[in-house]
Amino acid sequence: MSALPEQDRDAALEYLDVYGPKKSQRIERSIGIICYTDQVLYAEKLPKNDKTPPSTHESVLADRLSKDYASHRELLSKVLSKNGIDNSVCKVFFVAFPDVNVLRETFYKVMNG
Repeated sequence: MSALPEQDRDAALEYLDVYGPKKSQRIERSIGIICYTDQVLYAEKLPKNDKTPPSTHESVLADRLSKDYASHRELLSKVLSKNGIDNSVCKVFFVAFPDVNVLRETFYKVMNG
C-alpha cells in the first residue's frame, strides 16, 4: 500500500478496518475448493507421442471434466440452498484427482514437516 497516493492509501486502510464505518459496505463472498476422486477420468489418457501437443491433452481433459460440471453444480446448489447459503455469494472450484486420499496424505505430510 505504500505505493498508493496518500488519499487512496487512507481510503484502503479505512475500508480494511474491521471496526470502522466502511465495513458495512463490504460484500461477503465465500470461496471453496472441492477435491474428489475420479479414477475413470485419469484412466482414459491419450497415448503419449511427440506429435501430440500438450494442449491436446488439456482439451481432452477439459472436455471430460465439463461433462460432470452440471451435475456437480446442481448437487452443490442443493446443499448450499438446504443450508441457507445463497449461490451468488460463493465461488467453488471442483478439482478431480486420481485418488484424493493420496492428496490428503501428501498434504498432511507437508504440513507436519
